[in-house]
Amino acid sequence: MLRTLTRWLLLTYVFAVPWEYSIDLGEPWGNIARVIGLLVLATALLAALESGKLCHWQPLQWMVLLFIFYWALSALWSLDSTITIEKLRAFLQTAIMALVIWEFAGEPEDLRNLLRVVTAGSLVLAALTILNFTSPEAYAIGQLRYAAVGQDPNDVARFLALGFPLAACSLRLEKSALWRLPGICYLPIGLLAVLLTASRGGAVAATCALIGSAIVLFYGHARRAFLSVPVIAAAALALLAFVPESSLARLATLREELLFGTLNGRVEIWSRGFEAFKNAPWLGEGAGTFVLAAHTANEDTAHNTPLTMLVTGGLIGFSISLALGWFALRKALENRGFIRIAMIATLFTLVLASLVGTIEENRMTWIVIAIISIASRQSAQPEQSLCDG
Repeated sequence: MLRTLTRWLLLTYVFAVPWEYSIDLGEPWGNIARVIGLLVLATALLAALESGKLCHWQPLQWMVLLFIFYWALSALWSLDSTITIEKLRAFLQTAIMALVIWEFAGEPEDLRNLLRVVTAGSLVLAALTILNFTSPEAYAIGQLRYAAVGQDPNDVARFLALGFPLAACSLRLEKSALWRLPGICYLPIGLLAVLLTASRGGAVAATCALIGSAIVLFYGHARRAFLSVPVIAAAALALLAFVPESSLARLATLREELLFGTLNGRVEIWSRGFEAFKNAPWLGEGAGTFVLAAHTANEDTAHNTPLTMLVTGGLIGFSISLALGWFALRKALENRGFIRIAMIATLFTLVLASLVGTIEENRMTWIVIAIISIASRQSAQPEQSLCDG
């Protein structure tokens, strides 16, 4: 009973994560995903105590636990232990969900369900972004970038990009036309929403994710892929007609910004971050202390996850993060056919997002890691039980 309840709460949690900041219940509750996540953790703990046993952990799960433990330990030498403890609370609410999903999503149908709710949640995020674009308020102020209410355009673009290969994988796994419908709708609607965010980094991640998605969809069907090229090109051009010229103009500055610009001030932040790393190269300055260590504005982040790991965790913390990524890649490679391609494409998109964003405490980051591990668990099953060939 408790395990079943935990599974349903988990699916609700995963569904809510992409658009979590659009519903905020205020202090002390926080956003909708945080509230559901706390319920998941409570029921998961009770279910584990009731059964008296846990699933066999693999290296990836142990690395997640080591990751949490190391950043908790960093409170001992942190520049500001209060900030570090607050950061640890965030890690405990996000990273530990990868372990909970591993424990309670052990059946082949669980992978399908996870992909379904991620696709549906991403579709909600895309719809909310388009709704913001069509709102009279946005039109009145001449808004340049659009995102779901309460969300940052860069985060929205990254979340949407991560949804593409997972939605494509869901499409291939589903037999029913009804279950395929969210994935079919998401691919064009999600792309339109990414363009509306005018996020240059998000656009790059989305492009790579869509290439991976196309390979997933047409894997084993070369003739179908060839015939679909003109249809896809026409659909992409049609979508561009809905995007404001100002948003497209911002996206068009990507090459110039990469070659000659500051990437919206990121270059200066990264420079300060590298200087801060030199002050504590081995242990780092403690979780959550990047702004304090790099002497940047309070509202800033590192805009680069590897650099965040170096400054706050030193070479030891960075190595743990790198090992975690390595084990996630190994899990992705353990899959077969189009599922392997989908997991690799999703992981690659996550890595791209990490280079221009701080994503180590994002709930979506740990959901992706969890889905990759769940998919690898199902790779031991006969492929026909999961795939359509």
